[in-house]
Amino acid sequence: MKAVFEQISAPVSESILVRRFSLPGFDAPYHFHPEYELTWIIKGQGQRYIGRQVESFEAGDLVWVGPNVPHCWISSPTAFGEEVEALVVQFDASKWAGGFLQLPEMRVIHTFFQRPNVGWVIPEEIRPTLYPKLLDLVLTTSFDRLSKWMTILHEMGSSAPGQPIDPTWHLPTTSASETLRFHRVYQFLIQRYQENMTLAEVAEVAGMSITSFCRYFKGMTGKTFVEVLLEFRVQHACQQLRISQKSIQEITYESGFQDVSYFNKAFKKQKGMSPTAYRKTYAFG
Repeated sequence: MKAVFEQISAPVSESILVRRFSLPGFDAPYHFHPEYELTWIIKGQGQRYIGRQVESFEAGDLVWVGPNVPHCWISSPTAFGEEVEALVVQFDASKWAGGFLQLPEMRVIHTFFQRPNVGWVIPEEIRPTLYPKLLDLVLTTSFDRLSKWMTILHEMGSSAPGQPIDPTWHLPTTSASETLRFHRVYQFLIQRYQENMTLAEVAEVAGMSITSFCRYFKGMTGKTFVEVLLEFRVQHACQQLRISQKSIQEITYESGFQDVSYFNKAFKKQKGMSPTAYRKTYAFG
């Protein structure tokens, strides 16, 4: 599978698409679209993939994603009958092109759009003021929705920049076919990183020899395939250490590692502490 282009269909009378989801799980494919996106996770946890970055998410997560940046949220399994929930706002800033963004009253919003376009994790200190405003967007339409959305943009633009998402990532300048190849490989990683995959399997997905694939992947990401695979696995382990009571051994195998000692070594190299120390420091409750 490749990163899928998503056609955003806002009503013809509106420029902002607001959707609130309650689902058994988040499992949308790795996809992209020309619109900016603000995603608030109301309920659920799992892994989010934006650009080349993988990070854990929990309820309260609020993230701004730039145009044409591939992304997806994959939730962890929930208890029987429980659902995950999110509110997503998608907005095409090109519709404000021209003189509107040049108005002095729009300076903060205009500057906000000039920030690096991969994305931001919205700072925790301003989220409580944004949550009710986002819920209000669901209940309004037309001009009222537009004015409320401008207020939200202004508040985000007036705050200090949040944590940038994958600041070294850039929109690919390769050909469309090479971009699709990379997206296909990355989607394969998202789906299979917990399994015992081989370089030969991933190279086959890319349609390349192992040697050519390794050179290609390092050129696209700045990291080896094994380094990125270990990042995915360690990040999954981090979330399990925080939210579950599973043993280190269980988490090792669930995350895709085949050996506990190797897991401990890889984990400490990335996080600067052992899995046990991480759990003591960050575990909920």
